[in-house]
Amino acid sequence: MNIKNNVKNFLFSIFLIGLVLSMPLATATSIEEANAISTSQIAIQQRSFQIGLHDSYDIPGSNFRVQLNNIAYEGNDPNPRIDFTVCTLNQNVNSCAVYTHMKLYSTITSNEDSNTVLKLTPSTLFQTGMVEFTYYLSKNIINVNTAPVIDEVSGPQNLAVNENGIWKISAHDDGQNLRYKVDWGDRPKVIFNVGSSKAMAESIAIQDSTFSHTYTNSGKYTVRFTVIDEKGLTAESTITVRVDNAIVPISNPDLAISDVEFNNPIYVGDTVDFTIRLKNYGNADASYYSINYEFGDGSGTGMATGSYQTIKPGDVVTLHTAHTYNSIGQYTFKVSVKTDNELNMNNNVASKLVDVRPKLILPVINEPVIESVGGPQKLNVNEQGTWSLSVQDNGQNLRYMVDWGDRPQYIGVSSDAATNIAMVTQDSTFTHSYSNAGKYTVTFTVMNENGQSAKSTITVNVGNQNVITPVPMPTVPTDTMNKDLRLKQLYNQLLEIIKQIIELQNGTN
Repeated sequence: MNIKNNVKNFLFSIFLIGLVLSMPLATATSIEEANAISTSQIAIQQRSFQIGLHDSYDIPGSNFRVQLNNIAYEGNDPNPRIDFTVCTLNQNVNSCAVYTHMKLYSTITSNEDSNTVLKLTPSTLFQTGMVEFTYYLSKNIINVNTAPVIDEVSGPQNLAVNENGIWKISAHDDGQNLRYKVDWGDRPKVIFNVGSSKAMAESIAIQDSTFSHTYTNSGKYTVRFTVIDEKGLTAESTITVRVDNAIVPISNPDLAISDVEFNNPIYVGDTVDFTIRLKNYGNADASYYSINYEFGDGSGTGMATGSYQTIKPGDVVTLHTAHTYNSIGQYTFKVSVKTDNELNMNNNVASKLVDVRPKLILPVINEPVIESVGGPQKLNVNEQGTWSLSVQDNGQNLRYMVDWGDRPQYIGVSSDAATNIAMVTQDSTFTHSYSNAGKYTVTFTVMNENGQSAKSTITVNVGNQNVITPVPMPTVPTDTMNKDLRLKQLYNQLLEIIKQIIELQNGTN
């Protein structure tokens, strides 16, 4: 009976070995030799230029031409609106795009072709009417993708059973996004499923660059980290972890920069207040540490060393530093912290991009000035008169209102409503006729875009059609008439003629 069972077990073992040999073998993933080709973009220029109204500027190193079309203000909004055109000048055909009502610091993107991109921003309006544009000109280049590189793997090499361990991996790549896989080395032995997708899914997890894990059994484990870039190229690194039933934990601080804040936007000459928060992720107090600041504008570094507020495990403290940026540009503010006997040195540096913009220079708009009012001061009834205004103002758009002085009296209507009914908005040349004789005061009002105004008045005398009544020619006295009497008659008749002439000039009959 035993011989028969042994033979049966032997045949079954041969069957299992044949089955295993017939299955695909699992192979470790290594750094791939092949390179992937990709396209990226590099900035070849980052400059600015100034142009006046209706002027144009050709951007060097490209086929772009920028023309300033208009500068306007909308309503009571003090911020100007910029109209401009961006043209692409090619040998075969020219194409243009018109951008209207653009605010300062609004950015447009234009493509010269598939390889050249322009990012254009109107940044400053000067009192002279000149507008400064900031532009970034970039071109696409072909990159050869290489496999990622694992710089360092840090974490505990000794743990107790059921103790949580944290590992961090530092890797770099020519791309931006990396994926990570970890094989903790404690997956169960799956018979006949070596290399199957089910076994891999159960034993390998995709995480970020910080990993945590606990082991339920003592032993020696090999942890395998795999880094995968956007093109599928990979790199691997391993670390050995010894797990015992009990170990004595090591007490050390672990300071990290948890946050960096500052106020936006930032303009040239502003003093920036940076807020830095430190957190102790370790299991011991941090009572001595040094901090280093780099502001990114070539002004040097700031450093503080000494005993500060003690940071207990899990606590957060807030620090401040200030700096003034005197030039337009983008700068990288970097801060680093260091303490003695630290558990982890990979989380001690943080950086933030600081975008320093040009200051907005708003134009000064003065009140309009009416230099002169031209037009008739005497009219006949129903005779049309024409008046014109000469106005000085540093704006572009003016509005005019005229009160002719002959508006009707509106019973029970407020003075504002009556004024709105009687006033008519016209251009700078005005025409009007009066249906009744009288003496009228005409009021001209000029308003600019900022709501400032100026007034001027003129008096118009309106009379009926004046005809000089013929005065009978003086009767020539006979020779016998007294000479004094003749002179008196002539004098009275001349007075009557002069009176009619004066009435005609005053517009009354």
